Amino acid sequence: MEVRARYCAVFLLALLGGCGGGGSSSPASAAPEAAPALVLDQPVIKATFSTADQIPLTVSGHVAKPADFANVTKVYALIVDTAGVISPDAWVSVSADYSFYGSLHPSSNLAVGSYTGNLQLKLCRDEACNSQFPGSPMSLPYELHVAPPGYPTFAAVPAQPVAIRMHLDGDVPAAIPVDVRAEGRTWRAAAGAAWIKLDTASGSGSTKLNVSVDAKGLAAGTYTANVTLTSVDAVTSTFPVTLTIDAFEHKVLASEAGVAFTSVPGWSRLSRTLTVSDNLGKNTRWSAHSDQAWLSVTSAGQTAGDNKLTLTVNPAALPADAISYATVTLGGDNGASAPEPVKVAVWKGSSTPSATVTSSRVYQKMVSDPVRPWVYAHNGGATVDIYNLYTGQLEGSVTGLPAQLGQMSVSPNGDRLYVLEGSANIVVIDLASRKQTGTWPMLKAGQPTNGWDTYVKAMRINGVELVLGSDGSVFVAATGKRLPDSGIGFGKMTVSADGRVLAAQDESKLRPLYTANLDYTDTAGGTLRALPIPVYYSGRQIALSADGQRLYVTDGTRYQCSWTAVGTGGGLVGLDANVAYQNNVQVGSDGRIYCGFDSYYEPTDILVYDTSGTLLKTMYNIPASAGNLMISGDGLLVVTVSGSQIDQGVSGTLNIAPVGP
Repeated sequence: MEVRARYCAVFLLALLGGCGGGGSSSPASAAPEAAPALVLDQPVIKATFSTADQIPLTVSGHVAKPADFANVTKVYALIVDTAGVISPDAWVSVSADYSFYGSLHPSSNLAVGSYTGNLQLKLCRDEACNSQFPGSPMSLPYELHVAPPGYPTFAAVPAQPVAIRMHLDGDVPAAIPVDVRAEGRTWRAAAGAAWIKLDTASGSGSTKLNVSVDAKGLAAGTYTANVTLTSVDAVTSTFPVTLTIDAFEHKVLASEAGVAFTSVPGWSRLSRTLTVSDNLGKNTRWSAHSDQAWLSVTSAGQTAGDNKLTLTVNPAALPADAISYATVTLGGDNGASAPEPVKVAVWKGSSTPSATVTSSRVYQKMVSDPVRPWVYAHNGGATVDIYNLYTGQLEGSVTGLPAQLGQMSVSPNGDRLYVLEGSANIVVIDLASRKQTGTWPMLKAGQPTNGWDTYVKAMRINGVELVLGSDGSVFVAATGKRLPDSGIGFGKMTVSADGRVLAAQDESKLRPLYTANLDYTDTAGGTLRALPIPVYYSGRQIALSADGQRLYVTDGTRYQCSWTAVGTGGGLVGLDANVAYQNNVQVGSDGRIYCGFDSYYEPTDILVYDTSGTLLKTMYNIPASAGNLMISGDGLLVVTVSGSQIDQGVSGTLNIAPVGP
């Protein structure tokens, strides 16, 4: 489910009546219906601050009657502010489980004084709000106290929603810090439920309050209560805490579902180390077994501490110029299952790539295989061609597909290729047989009117492969079942290796970069939940490190490829070397970073960096159109489609170039 908060007209959406206003108080808006559409976690939005301190205000809760929103693909949220107390950067998001979270900021035009009244929240079926859902509109009461500059602010400000998720009988997650701003004051804190644990009940001045939970004795479900801080002068600040307990199968999982190896004369990649985790956070003993003698693996370990799973290939007996396959099976003690094997492929070649190979055909889109040395490419028609990256040869095609093919994505273990048919369907191709095996209708068929491209992304979360569309569609890969709208309704998507961190960005940057922590459970027939992470920087092209801790961004207006730590509020860090007009960024399976350029002033096409951001290599004569730079699964080759820096749908040759170890 996607909720769009409408902002001032200078933004993409609009905040009604609140653009540039001011005043000392606001009249109450029209009374809401007796049964409001939303249940608020806090009855009144309260804050005390000085005119020099703009603090965020939060609103959260859940939909009162989920049945009223069943089968709804989009919900529009309009915040009506007749007094100008709220700035135009408000937003509200609703997750698939019908909980919601919003962030508001007081207007910078507010004069010293007290402001009480009601915002009005409308939940609409259309952008013009000609039709509203039952229980809409409803009131959002507020009580704001604005003091002169220098007045000690008192507020408890979570950097993100204090929403804690855990599995039934699993270990309790780490505490979440909340900033307490209380210059010159003493204060006390009280939790509204016994399961909420605070590391201190009182304090003095500004500090951090750590919030954790004690789920002992609680059944699976969602629990919500408030934490209230009260200052010595009786000012209060309240924020909600949500605990979700999922009943889920106990599993041990490898950090990656597919691994690519290579052996060619002069250089190779024959060893990888993965980690093994317990999805309930327990310390579980695990075992691993390879079904091929040429692949040795760490035989056993524990998920806490000794969790390294090393895979090593001995290519001596393998056939030359061929792909050999193996499967690593995991096992777990204490009732833990291991439903997801690790699929392994190794290319043993008789020659080492030494120069760029260029195709005789032209293409619009391509994507590399994470396990095999293959790349899949099409020119918008009904055929996907398959190239071997080590020979540079077209070695096969998938034919008879629907016309108007678009963006593509490959399963993390190399099982399936997903190809968009325009923005109407996801075409599913089994890569073992190279046959189309299914067609999944997307939620919002029809080409986007704003000109954004439609994207698809395969990922694995909690050992389950999911396929996301940038229209909010979510499918369970094994069954083709469509889940409720993810709320991620736009843009190119990049995910961490375990699927726990996602970032999305449309190249036009009409919407800000979206980042979220993801989780999937079998609850209610399958539920994908997204917890937004604070966003600090955007880029037309984006890529996440394997662990999801670093987000790499490119933007033609900057002269450096850059990265930022995800969700920390840290600054933007530039990589070595200054080249204008970046149009691509990717991270290889070995952690190296690739930044692509389409510069009229520099011959540079690609810069290659190590994990610290130090320049390793400059590559020439391998141009790439926007979004058309990929890395082979083994991390040793780069492949591009030539073309325009920013234009979509431009055909160009396929280029394959060696990088080496």
